[in-house]
Amino acid sequence: MNTLTWIIIGFYSAAYLLETVLDVLNLRVVKEKLPPEFDGVYSEEDYEKSQKYLRETTSFGLVKSAIFFIATLAFILLGGFEYADLWARAFGFGPIITGLLFFFGLNCLVTLPGIVFSLYGTFIIEKKYGFNKMTAMLFVTDFIKAQVLTVLIGGPVLG
Repeated sequence: MNTLTWIIIGFYSAAYLLETVLDVLNLRVVKEKLPPEFDGVYSEEDYEKSQKYLRETTSFGLVKSAIFFIATLAFILLGGFEYADLWARAFGFGPIITGLLFFFGLNCLVTLPGIVFSLYGTFIIEKKYGFNKMTAMLFVTDFIKAQVLTVLIGGPVLG
């Protein structure tokens, strides 16, 4: 592994640690009791609900980012980019199509586990607090639309 890879890992790790520390500090100041400044402006029940939602979504985000951080580090350290490159080159296309295939493969690797987290956040956490109005069909169609737009807009820009 070369020096540049270790520099990238260092910056990625520092960014992850900074985000994690900030989220943990934010969680420490979450109070479910309505501050006196908001008396008469915000109901105590709504404020408590919002703080519980904030605490749960932030905690879920910490778990999600930890899993993605570990998976990304493993991918880098185990030579995942080299395997993705070899996979994309195996089709025998020119440099632009090969590059697009490379990024398509990486996008699939990130998107698939992301679906699980998105499903949990939408249909478990948001439903628990009464924020989810989305149906499973709408979730699927929104996902498909997002992927189509990624290909239609991102593909030519990346190419």
